[in-house]
Amino acid sequence: SNNYEVIVTGLCNSETAISNFSTRACEISSPNVFTPNGDGENDALYFEGLEEFPGSVLVVFSRWGQKIYENNNYQNDWSPTNLSDGTYFFILTPGNTDDIAPINSSITIFN
Repeated sequence: SNNYEVIVTGLCNSETAISNFSTRACEISSPNVFTPNGDGENDALYFEGLEEFPGSVLVVFSRWGQKIYENNNYQNDWSPTNLSDGTYFFILTPGNTDDIAPINSSITIFN
């Protein structure tokens, strides 16, 4: 968000307007690894830009296709303590938009 001043000058006069424009992220960046070991760094599965898409749905699966986590309003706060190191798969469906396709990817967990 920023304030912008626009001045339009004509032959006989000029006009000035100040407007506030707000922008939002138009994409979500997904990580490929996180370390939920309780050290305070990289402990939760965090998607950059997700805060712009309230109501996002996250579903996480094991490598055998078993659903291990689901949240219908994901808040970048999943920090599993009972999973083994390894690769897991997820589907993140951004909320409040039809413009961004679901993200289907994998994540590696190191404890």
